[in-house]
Amino acid sequence: MASWSEFEKAAPEFGAAGRRLLIGMDGVAIGFLASVGARGAPHLAPVCPIFCGAHLYLSAGAHTPKAADLRSSGNYVLHAFLAAEDEEFQVAGRALEVDDQTECAAVHAAIPFAAFKTTDPIFRLSIERALWVCWERVGQPETQPVRRRWPPMEGLPTGCSGRSAAPLTARPERGVDLATECQVSIEAEIQAMVDRETAAWDRQDARALVALFHPDMVWPWPPDGQAHDPALWVFPQGRFDRERWKSGWEELFRTHELVHNRRRTVRIEVSAEADGAFAVVDVDTMWRRRADGELMHWQGRACKGYSKVGDAWLLIFHTGLLGYEGR
Repeated sequence: MASWSEFEKAAPEFGAAGRRLLIGMDGVAIGFLASVGARGAPHLAPVCPIFCGAHLYLSAGAHTPKAADLRSSGNYVLHAFLAAEDEEFQVAGRALEVDDQTECAAVHAAIPFAAFKTTDPIFRLSIERALWVCWERVGQPETQPVRRRWPPMEGLPTGCSGRSAAPLTARPERGVDLATECQVSIEAEIQAMVDRETAAWDRQDARALVALFHPDMVWPWPPDGQAHDPALWVFPQGRFDRERWKSGWEELFRTHELVHNRRRTVRIEVSAEADGAFAVVDVDTMWRRRADGELMHWQGRACKGYSKVGDAWLLIFHTGLLGYEGR
């Protein structure tokens, strides 16, 4: 069992995903708690988990079924609300009621709203396992989950703890070694990243877009589709800043409507170490300014570079769109 801080230290990308998916825009964490009563009856209840110091806590009404369940067995599963493209996150483990009044007072002080009683019990949540799920090709018939687990499942090839569900259950064909199977799985994960980005543009979802980027992402841009010489490129945005980039795209979505967004993956290449990859994508995206109907056309070929951070892939570099007709 691990505290929240120990969990974050052991799996920082999981911890970051957990905070992002549990904590809402108003700063209040919210999710569903599954528990089991002394007689085996299951219960599901909405809860507001509390991040305080090194731990994750719950404040439960003294006479609620969840309080009785946690006092009885202590077993729980905490599931975040579904996010964009049905992204999921859950942690599971044991809950322990807190008796120390100083610790209880610190938790009460960390609750970002007033709808609680200081006499209600406080439970400290220890974490035994975590599950983080994204979906490939959301909304399409061939959609499938990409599941990441902590601790990583045993028996998987190195670097493949985050493989998609299909390769996990399928056995490799005769003559195909695990390294090849691993590479095919990673290519599927990179394609899923491309698909997630495409879907975010389709929905005009700035929050989903910024979730794709590595914190060290930088994005140079050619002034036009024929500026193949990098000496001509410009730098309209600096190093990735989540709020600044999110605000910029929200302004784009406010002032423009999407005419079409067509994207085609030309090639995916995975490093021999299975810790880096790039996707070459042809982009044809058209926007219309709401004020006067003027069109803005993003068209060309991009190279999107991805870095493996723990069990997650993040977009760390991106060339601007360039035309290659006749080259």
